[in-house]
Amino acid sequence: MRVTLLLAVCLAACAADPCARAEQTTVDFPAKIRACQAIAPPVFDATTCKASLATCTPADEAAIASYFDCLDKLPVCTVASDFTAAVLACDNHMSALSAGCFSQP
Repeated sequence: MRVTLLLAVCLAACAADPCARAEQTTVDFPAKIRACQAIAPPVFDATTCKASLATCTPADEAAIASYFDCLDKLPVCTVASDFTAAVLACDNHMSALSAGCFSQP
């Protein structure tokens, strides 16, 4: 019982970490685009991600979580133009980030 609770707490904490979600997206997303090759697979760098989060506000982190939630809900690509439009709609969540949050060097 204690191990199960510890595992549940760890999974909840990991899911909330934007960098952990970004890393998981690099694992999951290529399978969604394989049939269409509509979008290049994401690239993840843990050091860059952690540094990028340093100036993010709680509102920024909520927007980032919404972005990853949106990507997670995307179906497997069957029509490249429709899938691209859906990914761009997910990208809209990132447009509300404050200056400096998730900026790349």
